[in-house]
Amino acid sequence: MSAQLNTRPGNTRLLLNTLVACGLVIYKNGKYENTDLVLVSDTLCYEGETLDRIVSSISDALNPGGVMIGIHGVLTKDRTGPDHMALGMLPDALMARGELPDEGFLPPALFRNGFRQVHTKNVFMVYSEMEVDIARK
Repeated sequence: MSAQLNTRPGNTRLLLNTLVACGLVIYKNGKYENTDLVLVSDTLCYEGETLDRIVSSISDALNPGGVMIGIHGVLTKDRTGPDHMALGMLPDALMARGELPDEGFLPPALFRNGFRQVHTKNVFMVYSEMEVDIARK
């Protein structure tokens, strides 16, 4: 089994180079291949207009039956919560770097880009409730 992990853009290149060097992921012709699992945490929510392109790249990298797990903080349906994240998001808001996406932002992009099953669940993690999307290609 191979895995591709994207936690923060600055760390991604180093991690992917390590996975390629270990033979867990194949990088060929500018694309990653032969991947069984992609874990994405709090990164796709900042992609906006490029979300479909990135999700398509993830789908292309996955083997048939491969899984992508996305974990993201999201705004509640009434866009007033989660209130405990307001202070943590303040620096990003002051620097105009974005905001939390709305609940359910990821599944439509997953279905548009070749994923056949998507299960979404809210899970309480260390300090916050996060939306977890598990998608199978």
